[in-house]
Amino acid sequence: MYHFFVSEEQINGENAYIEGSDVNHIANVLRMKPGEELLISVKGDWDYLCKIVDIETDRVNLKVLESMEQRELPVNITLLQGIPKSDKLEMIIQKAVELGVSEIIPVKTKRVVVKIDEKKVDTKVNRWNAIAESAAKQSKRSIIPKVFEPMSIDNALEIVKDFGVKLIPYENADGIDKTRKILDNMDKTKNIAVFIVLLLVQLVAVPKLPVAAGGIVYMFAVYVRKLIPCLLLGLLLIRTTKVSTFLAAISRLRLPKGFTIALSIALRYFPTMTEEWGFIKDAMSLRGISFSKVGLLMHPVKIMEYVYVPMLVSASKISDEITQAAITRGIDHVGRRSSLETVEFRIWDVVFIIVYIGIIALVVFDLVRGGVLLFDYFE
Repeated sequence: MYHFFVSEEQINGENAYIEGSDVNHIANVLRMKPGEELLISVKGDWDYLCKIVDIETDRVNLKVLESMEQRELPVNITLLQGIPKSDKLEMIIQKAVELGVSEIIPVKTKRVVVKIDEKKVDTKVNRWNAIAESAAKQSKRSIIPKVFEPMSIDNALEIVKDFGVKLIPYENADGIDKTRKILDNMDKTKNIAVFIVLLLVQLVAVPKLPVAAGGIVYMFAVYVRKLIPCLLLGLLLIRTTKVSTFLAAISRLRLPKGFTIALSIALRYFPTMTEEWGFIKDAMSLRGISFSKVGLLMHPVKIMEYVYVPMLVSASKISDEITQAAITRGIDHVGRRSSLETVEFRIWDVVFIIVYIGIIALVVFDLVRGGVLLFDYFE
């Protein structure tokens, strides 16, 4: 059942109404019709089960069927969250709201590397609160948790100084039993403040390594994560497109010849090396040398001598052969080269480009507006 938030003025006895952006969401996105039921909430009051009477241009008229007590936690939980990199905070806000947090305070701690432009703070906060509202609707919360502007740890502590319980998760604590004991014995009428000021590193081993080694491992992990999409796209291109077809398309784009030559040699080099790698492994298997984890552990010197050394020699030889073949075929010819492959710009290419440009424009427009449009649409 869909869930929306209204103010006290929008409920009058057995009649109620919804206005604002939710009207478009109900009518055009959810395509709800008169007679369908939905849930509305008033902050600090009741939840109401309603039926749609009619849908106008600027409002949705409702009939209240039943009033219910709100189902919120008996305590207010305020999350003090150190600001992580990228858009991870948006996911944290969404999941924290779904778990029952009442307020979220982004905290600028000493080791936070994210620098938020002061001119964009309002846009960021509006987007965070829109995410919180959408998550509250999804999880049937009776209130919309508030997301504050980023602040220093001193200002955040000032806000929660009178809270009854203050929790700081610590990765080296003695299990979860101590936390459970604290929660079981606490006063349920007091507010709770949860501090997440230490950000988890991507690799579990990094915090246990020396500073220099941990930094190197962390940087390696980041670069690998960023290279994986490029490698997957390259693999998809090689598996689905013939080299001759791809080079014919590149030549039609009028790209610089130096780039075209380097790319054509590279595309022909890797498949040839892959084939050569298979030949070497088969030859070594016939000689009783298995290129596997067990074989590498049992015979590391032999693997290095009989596999890697021949591979390096073959790589040098194959690169020379491909270069000579490319020159023989006139790859450095100054005029326009002909090709057996016919590559044309078709209607599906136009459609794909238009769709791609439309998606980019929609994302940019959504970011300028604070990210509300896409989040509500894919809710």
